[in-house]
Amino acid sequence: SYSFCTLLGHKKSNRMRRTPKKNTFGFVIKGAAVAIILLIGILWVTAARKAFDDKEKVVLEVAHVDEGANSVPVPTPNVSYKKCSNEGDICKCSGIIRFGFGENWSLRKPCEPKHTHFKCSTAAFGDPATGTVKNCQCLETDIGSVELHKYVQCMPADSVVLKPGPEKAQETATPKPAQIVIKKEEKVDKEEKKSTATGIMIQVEKMRAEPHVDPRAWRKTMDEKYPDWSTRPNPSKASCTPRNDAFEKLIKKAKIPEKHTGKSPRILCLVYTMSSRTEAMETIRETYGAECDGLLFMSTETNPSNQELSVHHVGDEAYNNMWQKSRSIWGYVAAMEADKEEEEDKFDWFVIGGDDLYVVVDNLRKYVGSDEIKKASENGEKPMFLGRRFLDFSKVIFNSGGAGYVLNRAALDVLFKNIDTPQCHPDLRHFSEDREVALCLKLHNIEPYDTKDSKHEERFMPFSPDLHFTYRAKNYPPTDWYRNYAIDLKEGLEAMSEEVVSFHYLKPAVMRRLHALLYHCDLGSSGCSWPLC
Repeated sequence: SYSFCTLLGHKKSNRMRRTPKKNTFGFVIKGAAVAIILLIGILWVTAARKAFDDKEKVVLEVAHVDEGANSVPVPTPNVSYKKCSNEGDICKCSGIIRFGFGENWSLRKPCEPKHTHFKCSTAAFGDPATGTVKNCQCLETDIGSVELHKYVQCMPADSVVLKPGPEKAQETATPKPAQIVIKKEEKVDKEEKKSTATGIMIQVEKMRAEPHVDPRAWRKTMDEKYPDWSTRPNPSKASCTPRNDAFEKLIKKAKIPEKHTGKSPRILCLVYTMSSRTEAMETIRETYGAECDGLLFMSTETNPSNQELSVHHVGDEAYNNMWQKSRSIWGYVAAMEADKEEEEDKFDWFVIGGDDLYVVVDNLRKYVGSDEIKKASENGEKPMFLGRRFLDFSKVIFNSGGAGYVLNRAALDVLFKNIDTPQCHPDLRHFSEDREVALCLKLHNIEPYDTKDSKHEERFMPFSPDLHFTYRAKNYPPTDWYRNYAIDLKEGLEAMSEEVVSFHYLKPAVMRRLHALLYHCDLGSSGCSWPLC
């Protein structure tokens, strides 16, 4: 019995522990079914997610657009945008419009389905990519899509252009030049009488409303006080102390005409500055400003006794908004000249620069009155654009604003008549006003004139004398902007003409020294300064 039970238990135990035979085929079938089900689920989720993502891309793009008038740079992904216009032109779009360049954009939307044409400008979008020429791009979407449009601001009302017909579209894309308001009624036709100020003339009218500043007042004051130019005081008595430094070595080469005629060609000196820059303005008045036939400080306040006029312009008073300030300056000067009834009251040439620019006015007057310039300008009938030519990386030739540039009356007229056209970027807020002037004039075949002398040496200098004397391109990296922008660069004494017209980056004390070296000190060289020569 024990043995039997034991045997039975043993056998039962063996049966219980026996490993059954695996059904491999069944497991494969079950695994495949599960995998198929999972794959179908994944595909369905992916498809749904893709449809959501296509919409979400735009939502993410516009969700961080600022609420203010001046948009900050907003990096945005590419979401099938198509370019609709260049900056300053009209964009046709019924969906989302973005404005900017590269990765920085500002977005707007039409708030009424009937609005499909918009101004592509910083006034409408702010400036998301400061320092670049921007464009507008359109993303055609369903205007009723709440998810897409709820984050985007509406286009400003004054940037909406009513859908033009064939003739009206042409007028919208290329507006008429601003009309100069002339005081003599017999010179104003009926159409002009009905017109109101537009474009740059809005700013010009504000400047006209300021207290009158007579550009000739300072010259008259100095002529009455010092009839003999040689008796004018040295603005810096210590400046004649010999130093024999790089600054002085280059200045020794300069020659100044022996007579100050004060007659034609008449030159108006324009200095852009701010009211806080009192020392700079005072220095200019006491140095080269007295040699200009007219002097205006284009400032932030008006003070007639200091030759200071407040410049009204679009945007902030900032370096990155110099183009708008320059537009207002040229608009005002052109309107001021048009107001004059007598030819002898008008200026022939206009030189502009900052308050750290020194102009050798006598050399400028001699140059613009030379046979060379008379012939090139056809005695003033042909527009002339003078200065220090640079060639930038975009292959645009322009005159350096730092070294000062010069327009004759004919060039001023062309610039003013076209300054509000889209091709001249009227809405651009940028520091490169010198380049913008060049681009605007180039549209009318007015190129920067080569102002080198007969020895191919430069008259307009973008730096101070000591820097030009010591500059060597080999000591600077290949990326140095000056060596890349300069046309036929010369170094050392050969960098500057004997008939030099301007220097840049001069602090007041340095400017006084320069003036003293040119007009009051005997430098003991063949190029010594009048009246001591």
